[in-house]
Amino acid sequence: MNVGYFYIISMLDTNFHKVGVSKTPGLRLQGLQTSNPLKLIIRMTLYCRNPRDLEARVLQRLASYRQQGEWFKMQYEKLYRAVLEESDDLLLDDNNSVLEEVLLHE
Repeated sequence: MNVGYFYIISMLDTNFHKVGVSKTPGLRLQGLQTSNPLKLIIRMTLYCRNPRDLEARVLQRLASYRQQGEWFKMQYEKLYRAVLEESDDLLLDDNNSVLEEVLLHE
């Protein structure tokens, strides 16, 4: 079974959010930060089966909010709700299935 993390990374104090898949969301954040002048934060990680399927669902569902690549301009709450609705059948049944909403202000 293919398992991994689906994530939402946001530009702090904006309505710009990136969705994606990674085995190491923290390292992905670091990689994105090097080419972005605004502070980026991880807003959500979801450990699930077939995270690329979830990513494809979210990209399709929210296509009208898409700006560039996998970046969206929209209210975070709307994105968060869409991810929860699209991920229901992909959540794992064991204790490794963790939904986190993280807001890190340094």
